Amino acid sequence: MFYSIKQYSKGSIDINRRLFRLSSRVIPLFLLAMLSACTTFHKAQNVILDQANKPTSYSIKAHTTKRPIGDHLFLLSFSGGGTRASALSYGVMKELRNTHYVDSDNHKKNLLDDVDFISAVSGGSFTAAYYGAFGDDMFPNFEKDFLHLSVEEALFSKIFSPSHMFRSLMTGFDRTESAIEYYDKKIFKGKTFGDIAQNDGPFILINASDLSGGTRFGFTQDNFNLICSDLSTFPLARAVTASSAVPVAFPSVILRNFAGQCKHDQSDMMTRILSLRTDTVKRRAARETIRSYLDSEKRPYIHLVDGGITDNLGLRAISDRIHILGIDRLRTPLKNVKRITLILVNSEVTPQKPMDLKPKSPSIAETIGAVTDTMMARLNIETRATIFGKNNVIEQAIRKAGGDAKVRLIEVSFESIHKKSLKRFFNSLPTSLELGRDEVDSLVIAGAELLRRNLDYQSLVEELNATMPEVDEIKRKSILEKLTTSSL
Repeated sequence: MFYSIKQYSKGSIDINRRLFRLSSRVIPLFLLAMLSACTTFHKAQNVILDQANKPTSYSIKAHTTKRPIGDHLFLLSFSGGGTRASALSYGVMKELRNTHYVDSDNHKKNLLDDVDFISAVSGGSFTAAYYGAFGDDMFPNFEKDFLHLSVEEALFSKIFSPSHMFRSLMTGFDRTESAIEYYDKKIFKGKTFGDIAQNDGPFILINASDLSGGTRFGFTQDNFNLICSDLSTFPLARAVTASSAVPVAFPSVILRNFAGQCKHDQSDMMTRILSLRTDTVKRRAARETIRSYLDSEKRPYIHLVDGGITDNLGLRAISDRIHILGIDRLRTPLKNVKRITLILVNSEVTPQKPMDLKPKSPSIAETIGAVTDTMMARLNIETRATIFGKNNVIEQAIRKAGGDAKVRLIEVSFESIHKKSLKRFFNSLPTSLELGRDEVDSLVIAGAELLRRNLDYQSLVEELNATMPEVDEIKRKSILEKLTTSSL
């Protein structure tokens, strides 16, 4: 079809009008973007501390003052492993919550009420932080708020959306910040460590890794005192993202170091630093790491990444405290403790590696993955030996303190599954933030079932004269039968 001159002229006028209207909208946005590029997004969101020892600070000292440890020291440790770790640890917590007993004062309690301390890393940190923020409201809200969400799909859609790409290009708002924004809105609802401090639950320790120092970094006010920062205002979503930020895939979470701008000499941590013994390699290394935080000129920023690099089991927070600070600094009256229970929820898997099935050399990606997995597995072995081995650090600490508490070290892991088909299924689950509903439900069931079948746990339940919850065998079997013909 050919246009007449009149039609062409009319069409040109319409196009020019549209272009004018479009430019009147786009140009201001472009100019605004250019201006915003001059004020890039500030990734370090922590604030300066105005008081070294705040009464409401998120520290172990403040927590044990508010919630003293009784005759039962109860600790949980949640490993990394994506949603696999989150679901398995959630299953353990459900089992503890539904196991009831009557204490010496004739008060009805459940075993989850007795937990004093939860140390978590990476995938396990989602479960621990959510419980710290919402308490009993976790059940069953955590399932809809996180476990059954398509988190990876949501993050992928968010990161590759035009709005994110625009923000990223113009302000430096990266993948990590996008994940923090999503977690803060959808999962943690804006909660901070100050919100946990106001609750009456256990002390929640989220662990990340200091990328530069190569050391574990726990989110406590004691550590934040070193950099003159206030943890109480710090969002849980930012800490959890740091704990699970796999290097390269996600940029580091950044902390601003304000050291030198507050009164360090008034903090408990500084008092401990000045009196810290250096008679062992670990204590000397710890002192050097601490000193590095105190020098804000050399280290104005701290970069935090996945906690699994330095401790994928969440156990080193316990062993380090004993090794480095010593028995007299534990702030736990071990002489008065009658029983100590530590439950490690270990979601580590041992899948079959494809490279072992073919004669050719593995790819670069396979090689890097194998090296990383091997290093992490070896670190896990060393860490477990420290806590679960003969003459472990906990039992040594009790003896040195003159106590006689009964120690139960309980591990919930896929290694204790005897049915080969079911064990193979769990070992095939990926380390990701997205699993199918049946897979999540099977992990929750496995967490509860593996805990119930542990002999040391059964001994604890019997000693407390507690009552385990009834098992819904129909639901349990219907879920597991979808996965395999075997059962636990």
